[in-house]
Amino acid sequence: MKKILSFIEIHKEKMLGLILVFSLFPFLLISIYTNPIADDFTYSAIVNDNGYWKSVIDQYFTWGGRYSTNLFTLLNPTASKSFLVYKLIPIVAIVATFGVFFIVLRLLLKRIVHTISLLNISLLLSILFLYQVPIISEGIYWYTGVIGCHLCGWFELMFIGMLISYCRKNLIVNRPIHISVMILSMVIAIGFNEVMLMINLMVVSCFMWISFKQEKGFKKLSVFLLVIAFA
Repeated sequence: MKKILSFIEIHKEKMLGLILVFSLFPFLLISIYTNPIADDFTYSAIVNDNGYWKSVIDQYFTWGGRYSTNLFTLLNPTASKSFLVYKLIPIVAIVATFGVFFIVLRLLLKRIVHTISLLNISLLLSILFLYQVPIISEGIYWYTGVIGCHLCGWFELMFIGMLISYCRKNLIVNRPIHISVMILSMVIAIGFNEVMLMINLMVVSCFMWISFKQEKGFKKLSVFLLVIAFA
């Protein structure tokens, strides 16, 4: 009995990770029942009739100015009748959600939290996220829903995480690359919907206020980010 307890104590974090992975498995398994519905067929027909890039441009100027949404939504695998790929989309979405949580947490906490703990926290956050999605059939298992309501969150989290890590001087590779990836994440997030625009404006405005109030040396960057957000 002591050996068992000792084994559990030594490997408790790995065992917890294994339990969390098994908890995610049902969400991955039911992806085999995913099939195209509603707007999937509409966007696929548009792409098949006009071609991808012409459809992206037409959607931007005649239907909606959400450039990121248009770029990704019109890549719907239904257009090429790739139903296997369509069924894989929820799996990719779930794994990518875990990946984004891990990357952001690693940017923020890698100096104080071990990698195995970051993996477990990321898995736990992913499970909690999946459990609280109001309509999971639309939020995860519908391609158009994943793009419109889920993908934007990944880029927004990346932007906020990289902004905080930049303030802490915890850079990826170097300063120019870090700023470039951070700005790209913000621009892509804004292009999904108006809610992301408002969130970014609030985040950047708070960053600017703190920069000017505390003399942190980020004034130029904060002004630059605000200009891009408004642009």
